[in-house]
Amino acid sequence: GASLITKERDRFEQAIREYDGDRERAAHSLGMSRATFFRRAKELGLVKERKVRSNTILSAHTEFNDLR
Repeated sequence: GASLITKERDRFEQAIREYDGDRERAAHSLGMSRATFFRRAKELGLVKERKVRSNTILSAHTEFNDLR
């Protein structure tokens, strides 16, 4: 059978797709805060970080991998 991590990852992917990337709604559907959802999604490899240079300030942005 699938591992617990795989099952959790599948649940997160489904929630992300179902709510078109809306983290708050996806988190709520799984019974957790947006912050917890985002942290766990990152741990599961569902979030990628990218650095964006804006003017002279370098800021880190995170976005969900394209699951739609």
